Amino acid sequence: MQHIRQSFRMESLFENFLTCCREAVDCCENEMNEENIIHNTTHCPTIWDAWTCFPPTKVNTIARETCSSQAYRSPEHVCRLESEKECNWNDTYKLALWEQQTDYSVCAIAPVYSRRHTYHVIVLSVSTFLCLPAIVIFFMFEKLRKTTRVILHRNLLVAICIRNILTSLAKVIVILDALKSNLVTNNVMKNNDVACRVLAFFECAAKNGIYACMLVDAYYLHKVIVRSFSKDIHVKYLYAATIVLTAVPTIAWAIAKGVTHGDNCWMVDSDGFQWINDGFRIAILAINTFLLLDILRVMIMKLRQGSTSRQTKYIYLYQIGNKFTSRQKKRMQAAFRATVLLIPLFGLHIIITANKIVYDDSCQAEDIYDFARYTMEALQGIFVAVLFCYANTEVQNEIKNGYRKLAIYLNQKFGWNIRRETAYRRRTTAATYVQSGTDC
Repeated sequence: MQHIRQSFRMESLFENFLTCCREAVDCCENEMNEENIIHNTTHCPTIWDAWTCFPPTKVNTIARETCSSQAYRSPEHVCRLESEKECNWNDTYKLALWEQQTDYSVCAIAPVYSRRHTYHVIVLSVSTFLCLPAIVIFFMFEKLRKTTRVILHRNLLVAICIRNILTSLAKVIVILDALKSNLVTNNVMKNNDVACRVLAFFECAAKNGIYACMLVDAYYLHKVIVRSFSKDIHVKYLYAATIVLTAVPTIAWAIAKGVTHGDNCWMVDSDGFQWINDGFRIAILAINTFLLLDILRVMIMKLRQGSTSRQTKYIYLYQIGNKFTSRQKKRMQAAFRATVLLIPLFGLHIIITANKIVYDDSCQAEDIYDFARYTMEALQGIFVAVLFCYANTEVQNEIKNGYRKLAIYLNQKFGWNIRRETAYRRRTTAATYVQSGTDC
């Protein structure tokens, strides 16, 4: 073995070869016996095809076994794929015989990863497309530009769009390119140029910026609801806090990567430094969870203050069959809606997919997890845009007023009548009434 080991370029390749040899021995000694290695008319015999041990299989069926590590050409752990070998009836020999070639094309891991990353780019693009109009609306109207609460929502949407764009660029330029064949790839990840590392840095900063915006937004709403009589915070301090929270973990991660000469364009966590960012993000989610629970506590206390002691016990325990007045039901529904609306704003939905829990090691199970994680990531911006912009009454009123002013301006300037009945609908008063034919 020591002589054979020297003929391999890498130790990992030798270990891979050694594993294959052990699996072959195990197949011969434990799977094959005098009965199941004999050809017959009903089953194909046990066979070792040089990579995989296939058990006796019924004629005219396909046997599936976990793909050998030789098929992946990588020592890293990957999700489980299954190779296929057909057992067919042979008219010449009147026996059930295996197809000579085992189908290992289904063991290619690159198409699996490519499909996941492509889906991620698509959902992020959809999220950006739906969030951009909300950002434009927040910038367009003066009243919305001067409201601190709206400014914080807007900043979160801006950070989400920047993250979406940078992540999509990183996926397309670096990651998806690395999954292509050697004939068409640009080898961006392998070359590890400065440009791709700069892209990774700003993508990391954008992701941390989202968490910083979520924390600042959660802190401000907590202050408004729980400590409503405390001194108001100037928006410039909120901006400063967002910048500091974004920069500190990002720069620390970049320094650690730079000192150790990180490879793979800093987009593959091969050295464990990703915990610098993950620790920061987990801390943000923990703080936001506490703030949301405290807001919910205050809501429940306010509900208790407006009802008798007998009535309030049902606020904590809402069961089918309990009798509520319509006013109590409306209060409970309002508190529930308020809590649900804050979940995407505080980022607490991320907790659902933060830890990779897959009960099956198949690639299909991991697909479900990754697709769900990418979908939840993209839905955050969409939910914030819909709940705090498109479906917000204050924003809708500003849009209606802006449209009304635009219709009046176009009518006076060009004589265009756009929805005249709404643009010029006024309440007649003594101050506005002028008799027909009277000079002004």
